[in-house]
Amino acid sequence: MTPNIGQIQDSIESFRLEEAHQQIESILKENPSDPDILIERGIALALGQKEVEAVGVLTSLPEQFESVRQQQLVKLLSEHFHCRSLLARKLGVADAVGEKALLALARYDQKVKIGIALSACLIVKNEEKHLDRCLSSLKEFVDEIVVVDTGSTDRTIEIAEQHGAVIGHFSWIDDFASARNESLRLAKGDWVLWIDADEEVKPGSRNMILEALIRPHFGGYFIPIINFMQEGSDANRYVHTPVRLFRKLPNTRFEGRIHEQVIPSIREAGLPCATLGTVEIYHYGYQAQVMSEKDKLNRTISLLEREVADHPNDAFQWFNLANAYSVGRMADKANEAARRAADLMDDDAPFGPVTYQILASSLNSLGQCQRALDVVVEAEKRGFAEINVVFESAHALYRLKRYEEALSVARKVRSMDWPEGLTGDYGIKTHKTHVLEGQILLAIGCVEEAQNLIETALTVAPEFALAKYAMGQCLARQNRTEEAIQWLKEAANEQTMQIAASKSLATLHLELGDIEQAARLYHEVWAAEPRDIESWEGWVVCMERLGGFGQVREAYAQYEKVMGLLPEQHVNLGRSYLEIGEFGKAAEEFERAVQKNPAYANAYFNLGDLLYLLGRFQDAAGMFERGLKVEPQHAPGWFVLGNCFAQLGSLDGAEFAYRQALAIEPDYAEAQHNLECIASAA
Repeated sequence: MTPNIGQIQDSIESFRLEEAHQQIESILKENPSDPDILIERGIALALGQKEVEAVGVLTSLPEQFESVRQQQLVKLLSEHFHCRSLLARKLGVADAVGEKALLALARYDQKVKIGIALSACLIVKNEEKHLDRCLSSLKEFVDEIVVVDTGSTDRTIEIAEQHGAVIGHFSWIDDFASARNESLRLAKGDWVLWIDADEEVKPGSRNMILEALIRPHFGGYFIPIINFMQEGSDANRYVHTPVRLFRKLPNTRFEGRIHEQVIPSIREAGLPCATLGTVEIYHYGYQAQVMSEKDKLNRTISLLEREVADHPNDAFQWFNLANAYSVGRMADKANEAARRAADLMDDDAPFGPVTYQILASSLNSLGQCQRALDVVVEAEKRGFAEINVVFESAHALYRLKRYEEALSVARKVRSMDWPEGLTGDYGIKTHKTHVLEGQILLAIGCVEEAQNLIETALTVAPEFALAKYAMGQCLARQNRTEEAIQWLKEAANEQTMQIAASKSLATLHLELGDIEQAARLYHEVWAAEPRDIESWEGWVVCMERLGGFGQVREAYAQYEKVMGLLPEQHVNLGRSYLEIGEFGKAAEEFERAVQKNPAYANAYFNLGDLLYLLGRFQDAAGMFERGLKVEPQHAPGWFVLGNCFAQLGSLDGAEFAYRQALAIEPDYAEAQHNLECIASAA
């Protein structure tokens, strides 16, 4: 069906320019001189930064033709070429093409009052460590720097003055938008670059930023922000793309107590936004040391919690809160906030994919991996299943030990692109999926292939702790123990991997016979994570081998305070008491196991063994009978019960018990021998 002009205008206003061009061409094939369609073609060309072609379309129309859309195109082109002329004069270069376009537009007598002056606007407090780097990155292209200080006590203002900045002061009221709006009030430019002191503009961005200033038909520009998450490493990056360069119009203002935005006021002005893809802003404020110095995370969470309390239906701020909780490794809270954001946001929300990533990631962290997979399906239905969401699907499948499926999805992730403007952990594209795929391959025994992928990841991100850990695992599987230990030691230096790497190190030291080192590592892990039963059990095993029963007993006592002992643990402690001859305490532990779980047969059998050892054959027989009611297929239990009957002189009972043991285990030699002894005695 041939599109109508309304559909074309909708495509243009929604910035679906390729779709608009296709619709326009389909109509022009039938009527190549339709002036209304040609005007739409001109507007689409201009918004696609092909303004010279758009002038050609405009001037090809009959002089007497007039329409509202034509006037819009005339205004757009006149402002663009006027600003282009200003920039050419500012740079001292000739622009014959631009001057020719201005002459062609002169007949429309469009009065243009717009400029290209650019103000960089910052709000700061105690930023002497970062500010010089930031302001130095601006000097090639900004006309003015505005620095609004919110209470610095260091050299921040002095550094700003050295760069010729306009200085403003603002009493901090826990509201970033208010402070930024004060910087807008002081700015004299036609355009504003919003930047923070712990950021810098990527070198080589000057020309693209200046070119952006000659297109006032855009209200603002999205600029990728590269957040470096780890000091000394460029590989660990989190990317988002907010509007950072925008026109300073009478109603331009920031909104939001935190994670403030200017784009709502740009939209109110009816202006579209474009992306400056080759321009980047580098942000260092999320590095651990900076976050700690400024107590940045706690401040952010506090302000966001107030924001969602005041605006409970604001999906964007719920997303921001979920992200902050995620950075703080508060998986349960991140999950709740991301769920609220997902339920509230529109199906075209630009933060949709990362919301679902946080939702799935938090569920994976909480061990709810099947629910994480359900979240990925939900994201697919809503059109949010980008590379970062699919990655979490592979992660969930891996943790569920569905390795073949996980491998297939991980390989799919590695083949996917990172879409322009996608917010999220860019490391998923560059190296993190390689490591995940390597871990999956290691789990199914493909050690060499796994190692190749992990080595690839380490060339991109040599400080990535999970990759170091995975490399240690690969080498351990190849019995290259000393090399594995070195990799695992490096991984353990990173907080996120300390527990997993230390546990692996402890296991390797135990295998090497270095019991004391293994014990130390297991104990350190358990002290840091008391709910980690594997590390506690490893510590106890080491203590038993070292003969340190006092420490073994203390280990059980400490664990009981934190978690409470399970019946199995009471039995193990009882066995430890047996080894040092404390029969009464051993009996107490076995009885406690029975009390906690009357259906735990092993507790009866252990208590029965102790009673037999003490010569209390009648009591021992009763205890084995109770255990065999719970677990009648336990051949050793029947055997010892037979021994009890034999000691009590009940040969018929002993014969019955031995035959029961042989019925369960026909090769039970001891039972067969005792049965033969009974037969010979008869």
